[in-house]
Amino acid sequence: VKGLRLCVTAGGTKTWYVNKWDPHTEKVRAVKLGQWADKGTHCAWAKSQVGKVAHDIEQGNVKNRAEKAVEVAGIPTLREAFELEVENRLTLDEAYGGPRAAETMQNYRSPLFRYIDAKHLDSRVTEFDHVAVQRELDAVAKAHPFAAHKLNIALGYAHKRAKRVLRIESFPFMWPSLERNPTMGKRAVDYTIPWADRWDEIDGVENEHKRLLWMVRWFTGQRERMLRGLRWADVDLKAGTMLVHSGLKHEKKARLIAMADQVKSWFERLWEIREDDCDWVFPSRRRIDGKRGPLDALDRLPLSAPSEIRHLWNEAT
Repeated sequence: VKGLRLCVTAGGTKTWYVNKWDPHTEKVRAVKLGQWADKGTHCAWAKSQVGKVAHDIEQGNVKNRAEKAVEVAGIPTLREAFELEVENRLTLDEAYGGPRAAETMQNYRSPLFRYIDAKHLDSRVTEFDHVAVQRELDAVAKAHPFAAHKLNIALGYAHKRAKRVLRIESFPFMWPSLERNPTMGKRAVDYTIPWADRWDEIDGVENEHKRLLWMVRWFTGQRERMLRGLRWADVDLKAGTMLVHSGLKHEKKARLIAMADQVKSWFERLWEIREDDCDWVFPSRRRIDGKRGPLDALDRLPLSAPSEIRHLWNEAT
Protein backbone atom coordinates (compact mmCIF):
# COMPACT_ATOMS: atom_id res chain seq x y z
CA VAL A 1 0.00 0.00 0.00
CA LYS A 2 1.56 3.28 -1.12
CA GLY A 3 2.48 5.48 1.86
CA LEU A 4 2.09 2.72 4.49
CA ARG A 5 5.28 1.80 6.32
CA LEU A 6 6.06 -0.77 9.00
CA CYS A 7 9.14 -0.05 11.13
CA VAL A 8 10.75 -2.84 13.13
CA THR A 9 13.29 -2.16 15.88
CA ALA A 10 16.20 -4.46 16.81
CA GLY A 11 14.12 -5.69 19.74
CA GLY A 12 11.28 -6.70 17.45
CA THR A 13 8.81 -3.86 18.13
CA LYS A 14 6.74 -3.17 15.02
CA THR A 15 5.10 0.20 14.41
CA TRP A 16 2.84 1.40 11.56
CA TYR A 17 3.49 4.81 9.94
CA VAL A 18 1.91 6.73 7.06
CA ASN A 19 4.34 8.68 4.85
CA LYS A 20 2.90 11.55 2.80
CA TRP A 21 4.23 14.70 1.11
CA ASP A 22 2.99 17.85 2.90
CA PRO A 23 2.45 20.68 0.37
CA HIS A 24 2.28 23.29 3.18
CA THR A 25 5.75 22.61 4.60
CA GLU A 26 7.15 20.99 1.45
CA LYS A 27 8.46 17.96 3.27
CA VAL A 28 7.44 14.36 3.87
CA ARG A 29 5.33 13.80 6.99
CA ALA A 30 5.59 10.54 8.93
CA VAL A 31 2.46 10.02 11.01
CA LYS A 32 2.47 7.23 13.58
CA LEU A 33 -0.62 4.97 13.48
CA GLY A 34 0.22 2.58 16.30
CA GLN A 35 2.10 -0.58 17.12
CA TRP A 36 1.50 -3.87 15.38
CA ALA A 37 -1.14 -6.04 16.99
CA ASP A 38 -0.72 -9.79 16.57
CA LYS A 39 -4.10 -10.18 14.92
CA GLY A 40 -5.03 -11.03 11.37
CA THR A 41 -7.19 -7.93 11.03
CA HIS A 42 -4.47 -5.47 12.01
CA CYS A 43 -3.01 -5.19 8.51
CA ALA A 44 -6.46 -4.40 7.13
CA TRP A 45 -6.94 -1.77 9.82
CA ALA A 46 -3.60 -0.10 8.97
CA LYS A 47 -4.49 -0.03 5.26
CA SER A 48 -7.85 1.59 6.01
CA GLN A 49 -6.17 4.46 7.88
CA VAL A 50 -3.87 5.54 5.06
CA GLY A 51 -6.46 7.55 3.08
CA LYS A 52 -7.74 9.47 6.13
CA VAL A 53 -4.26 10.39 7.39
CA ALA A 54 -3.06 11.36 3.91
CA HIS A 55 -6.08 13.67 3.57
CA ASP A 56 -5.35 15.31 6.96
CA ILE A 57 -1.74 15.95 5.87
CA GLU A 58 -2.88 17.55 2.60
CA GLN A 59 -5.32 19.80 4.50
CA GLY A 60 -2.62 20.97 6.92
CA ASN A 61 -4.31 19.32 9.93
CA VAL A 62 -1.25 17.35 11.03
CA LYS A 63 1.28 19.10 13.28
CA ASN A 64 4.32 17.81 15.11
CA ARG A 65 5.01 18.72 18.74
CA ALA A 66 7.09 21.81 17.96
CA GLU A 67 4.55 23.12 15.46
CA LYS A 68 1.72 22.62 17.95
CA ALA A 69 3.66 24.59 20.57
CA VAL A 70 4.11 27.50 18.14
CA GLU A 71 0.44 27.39 17.20
CA VAL A 72 -0.71 27.45 20.84
CA ALA A 73 1.68 30.30 21.64
CA GLY A 74 -0.07 32.37 18.97
CA ILE A 75 -3.51 31.95 20.57
CA PRO A 76 -4.17 34.85 22.96
CA THR A 77 -5.65 34.48 26.40
CA LEU A 78 -8.96 36.17 27.19
CA ARG A 79 -7.02 38.93 28.95
CA GLU A 80 -4.59 39.36 26.04
CA ALA A 81 -7.38 39.48 23.45
CA PHE A 82 -9.10 42.28 25.38
CA GLU A 83 -5.88 44.28 25.77
CA LEU A 84 -5.06 43.90 22.06
CA GLU A 85 -8.44 45.38 21.13
CA VAL A 86 -8.02 48.19 23.66
CA GLU A 87 -4.58 49.01 22.27
CA ASN A 88 -6.10 49.16 18.79
CA ARG A 89 -8.86 51.55 19.89
CA LEU A 90 -6.45 53.80 21.75
CA THR A 91 -4.45 54.33 18.54
CA LEU A 92 -7.23 54.64 15.94
CA ASP A 93 -6.59 56.94 13.00
CA GLU A 94 -8.61 60.12 12.65
CA ALA A 95 -10.34 58.53 9.65
CA TYR A 96 -11.97 56.12 12.11
CA GLY A 97 -12.96 58.78 14.63
CA GLY A 98 -9.59 59.12 16.31
CA PRO A 99 -8.23 57.44 19.46
CA ARG A 100 -10.74 56.46 22.12
CA ALA A 101 -10.45 57.92 25.61
CA ALA A 102 -8.11 55.98 27.91
CA GLU A 103 -10.55 56.52 30.76
CA THR A 104 -13.35 54.86 28.77
CA MET A 105 -11.15 51.83 28.12
CA GLN A 106 -10.33 51.66 31.84
CA ASN A 107 -14.06 51.71 32.62
CA TYR A 108 -14.39 48.51 30.58
CA ARG A 109 -11.20 46.95 31.94
CA SER A 110 -12.13 47.35 35.60
CA PRO A 111 -15.27 45.14 35.67
CA LEU A 112 -13.59 42.53 33.46
CA PHE A 113 -10.69 42.07 35.88
CA ARG A 114 -12.90 42.46 38.95
CA TYR A 115 -15.73 40.05 38.19
CA ILE A 116 -14.16 37.41 35.91
CA ASP A 117 -12.00 34.82 37.65
CA ALA A 118 -8.28 35.14 36.83
CA LYS A 119 -8.07 31.48 35.77
CA HIS A 120 -10.55 32.24 32.97
CA LEU A 121 -8.81 35.48 32.00
CA ASP A 122 -5.48 33.68 31.66
CA SER A 123 -6.89 30.77 29.63
CA ARG A 124 -6.59 30.64 25.84
CA VAL A 125 -9.64 31.98 24.03
CA THR A 126 -10.14 28.53 22.50
CA GLU A 127 -10.05 26.76 25.87
CA PHE A 128 -11.53 28.98 28.61
CA ASP A 129 -14.62 27.79 30.48
CA HIS A 130 -17.20 29.87 28.59
CA VAL A 131 -20.08 28.39 30.59
CA ALA A 132 -18.52 29.52 33.88
CA VAL A 133 -17.84 33.00 32.47
CA GLN A 134 -21.46 33.24 31.32
CA ARG A 135 -22.59 32.40 34.86
CA GLU A 136 -20.31 35.12 36.26
CA LEU A 137 -21.71 37.64 33.78
CA ASP A 138 -25.31 36.71 34.62
CA ALA A 139 -24.58 37.06 38.34
CA VAL A 140 -23.15 40.56 37.83
CA ALA A 141 -26.21 41.54 35.78
CA LYS A 142 -28.45 40.77 38.75
CA ALA A 143 -26.35 42.47 41.41
CA HIS A 144 -24.63 45.30 39.48
CA PRO A 145 -26.45 46.05 36.21
CA PHE A 146 -24.31 49.07 35.32
CA ALA A 147 -21.09 47.06 35.76
CA ALA A 148 -22.62 44.17 33.79
CA HIS A 149 -23.24 46.49 30.84
CA LYS A 150 -19.56 47.48 30.75
CA LEU A 151 -18.43 43.88 31.36
CA ASN A 152 -20.52 42.78 28.38
CA ILE A 153 -18.74 45.36 26.20
CA ALA A 154 -15.33 44.20 27.47
CA LEU A 155 -16.11 40.57 26.61
CA GLY A 156 -17.28 41.75 23.19
CA TYR A 157 -13.92 43.46 22.66
CA ALA A 158 -12.08 40.24 23.51
CA HIS A 159 -14.38 38.27 21.18
CA LYS A 160 -13.79 40.60 18.23
CA ARG A 161 -10.02 40.60 18.62
CA ALA A 162 -9.79 36.82 19.20
CA LYS A 163 -11.65 36.13 15.93
CA ARG A 164 -9.36 38.49 14.07
CA VAL A 165 -6.17 37.00 15.53
CA LEU A 166 -7.31 33.44 14.80
CA ARG A 167 -8.81 34.42 11.41
CA ILE A 168 -12.10 32.67 12.04
CA GLU A 169 -15.73 33.69 11.56
CA SER A 170 -17.01 32.20 14.81
CA PHE A 171 -16.07 29.95 17.72
CA PRO A 172 -17.45 26.42 18.11
CA PHE A 173 -19.18 27.55 21.33
CA MET A 174 -21.43 30.41 22.42
CA TRP A 175 -19.29 33.35 23.48
CA PRO A 176 -20.45 34.74 26.85
CA SER A 177 -22.74 37.75 26.41
CA LEU A 178 -25.89 39.29 27.83
CA GLU A 179 -29.09 38.35 26.03
CA ARG A 180 -30.20 41.94 26.60
CA ASN A 181 -28.75 44.90 28.46
CA PRO A 182 -30.06 45.17 32.05
CA THR A 183 -32.44 47.98 32.89
CA MET A 184 -30.68 50.72 34.81
CA GLY A 185 -33.00 53.10 36.60
CA LYS A 186 -32.07 56.76 36.78
CA ARG A 187 -31.02 57.84 40.24
CA ALA A 188 -33.39 60.32 41.84
CA VAL A 189 -31.87 63.44 43.37
CA ASP A 190 -33.43 65.10 46.38
CA TYR A 191 -33.48 68.79 45.47
CA THR A 192 -35.23 69.73 48.72
CA ILE A 193 -32.00 69.51 50.71
CA PRO A 194 -30.71 73.08 51.28
CA TRP A 195 -27.70 74.07 49.22
CA ALA A 196 -25.93 75.17 52.40
CA ASP A 197 -26.08 71.55 53.54
CA ARG A 198 -24.51 70.51 50.24
CA TRP A 199 -21.61 72.86 50.91
CA ASP A 200 -21.23 71.28 54.35
CA GLU A 201 -20.81 67.90 52.61
CA ILE A 202 -17.98 69.39 50.56
CA ASP A 203 -16.37 70.87 53.65
CA GLY A 204 -16.42 67.39 55.16
CA VAL A 205 -14.23 65.88 52.42
CA GLU A 206 -10.92 65.07 54.15
CA ASN A 207 -8.67 64.94 51.08
CA GLU A 208 -7.91 68.61 50.29
CA HIS A 209 -7.36 67.99 46.59
CA LYS A 210 -10.79 66.34 46.38
CA ARG A 211 -12.36 69.07 48.48
CA LEU A 212 -10.98 71.84 46.24
CA LEU A 213 -12.07 69.93 43.15
CA TRP A 214 -15.64 69.83 44.46
CA MET A 215 -15.49 73.53 45.30
CA VAL A 216 -14.38 74.43 41.78
CA ARG A 217 -17.06 72.21 40.31
CA TRP A 218 -19.70 73.73 42.60
CA PHE A 219 -18.69 77.24 41.52
CA THR A 220 -18.25 76.59 37.77
CA GLY A 221 -20.33 73.55 36.82
CA GLN A 222 -17.34 72.05 34.97
CA ARG A 223 -17.25 68.34 34.21
CA GLU A 224 -15.20 66.10 36.47
CA ARG A 225 -13.09 64.76 33.60
CA MET A 226 -12.34 68.29 32.44
CA LEU A 227 -10.98 69.28 35.86
CA ARG A 228 -9.29 66.07 36.88
CA GLY A 229 -7.36 65.88 33.62
CA LEU A 230 -5.73 69.26 34.22
CA ARG A 231 -1.95 69.51 34.41
CA TRP A 232 -0.04 72.50 35.71
CA ALA A 233 1.24 73.06 32.19
CA ASP A 234 -2.40 73.88 31.28
CA VAL A 235 -2.79 76.49 34.03
CA ASP A 236 -1.55 80.07 33.92
CA LEU A 237 -2.00 81.50 37.42
CA LYS A 238 -0.60 84.89 36.46
CA ALA A 239 -3.12 85.32 33.64
CA GLY A 240 -5.85 83.50 35.55
CA THR A 241 -6.64 81.02 32.76
CA MET A 242 -6.81 77.27 32.22
CA LEU A 243 -6.59 75.27 28.99
CA VAL A 244 -9.06 72.39 29.20
CA HIS A 245 -10.35 69.49 27.13
CA SER A 246 -14.08 68.95 27.45
CA GLY A 247 -13.80 65.15 27.15
CA LEU A 248 -16.51 65.14 24.46
CA LYS A 249 -15.85 63.14 21.29
CA HIS A 250 -16.82 65.95 18.92
CA GLU A 251 -14.52 68.47 20.62
CA LYS A 252 -10.90 67.62 19.87
CA LYS A 253 -9.28 70.97 20.65
CA ALA A 254 -8.64 72.42 24.08
CA ARG A 255 -10.46 75.56 25.19
CA LEU A 256 -9.01 78.53 27.03
CA ILE A 257 -11.15 79.47 30.05
CA ALA A 258 -10.79 82.51 32.28
CA MET A 259 -11.01 81.91 36.03
CA ALA A 260 -13.23 83.89 38.37
CA ASP A 261 -11.34 85.46 41.28
CA GLN A 262 -12.68 82.86 43.72
CA VAL A 263 -11.64 79.97 41.46
CA LYS A 264 -8.21 81.50 40.95
CA SER A 265 -7.68 81.63 44.71
CA TRP A 266 -8.48 77.91 44.94
CA PHE A 267 -5.96 77.16 42.17
CA GLU A 268 -3.36 79.19 44.04
CA ARG A 269 -4.00 76.93 47.05
CA LEU A 270 -3.71 73.88 44.78
CA TRP A 271 -0.30 75.19 43.67
CA GLU A 272 0.78 75.44 47.31
CA ILE A 273 -0.12 71.79 48.01
CA ARG A 274 1.02 70.38 44.66
CA GLU A 275 2.94 67.09 44.52
CA ASP A 276 6.48 67.53 43.26
CA ASP A 277 6.61 64.11 41.58
CA CYS A 278 3.86 64.81 39.02
CA ASP A 279 2.24 67.57 36.95
CA TRP A 280 -1.38 66.80 37.87
CA VAL A 281 -3.38 69.66 39.36
CA PHE A 282 -5.51 67.09 41.22
CA PRO A 283 -3.05 64.27 42.01
CA SER A 284 -3.80 60.95 43.62
CA ARG A 285 -2.52 60.14 47.10
CA ARG A 286 -1.38 56.72 45.86
CA ARG A 287 1.33 55.52 43.50
CA ILE A 288 1.16 52.49 41.24
CA ASP A 289 4.52 51.07 40.17
CA GLY A 290 6.09 54.22 41.58
CA LYS A 291 3.97 56.49 39.38
CA ARG A 292 1.35 58.92 40.65
CA GLY A 293 -1.77 59.41 38.56
CA PRO A 294 -4.67 61.89 38.67
CA LEU A 295 -7.67 61.58 40.99
CA ASP A 296 -9.82 60.49 38.08
CA ALA A 297 -7.95 57.25 37.60
CA LEU A 298 -7.07 56.26 41.16
CA ASP A 299 -9.32 57.92 43.74
CA ARG A 300 -12.87 57.63 42.44
CA LEU A 301 -15.55 58.71 44.85
CA PRO A 302 -17.43 55.74 46.34
CA LEU A 303 -21.04 55.01 45.47
CA SER A 304 -23.37 57.09 47.56
CA ALA A 305 -27.04 57.50 48.32
CA PRO A 306 -29.18 59.52 45.88
CA SER A 307 -29.26 62.47 48.28
CA GLU A 308 -25.49 62.90 48.38
CA ILE A 309 -23.36 65.28 46.35
CA ARG A 310 -21.95 62.72 43.90
CA HIS A 311 -25.31 62.42 42.13
CA LEU A 312 -26.37 66.02 42.60
CA TRP A 313 -23.76 67.31 40.18
CA ASN A 314 -24.69 64.90 37.40
CA GLU A 315 -28.22 66.33 37.49
CA ALA A 316 -27.94 69.93 38.55
CA THR A 317 -24.64 71.58 37.62
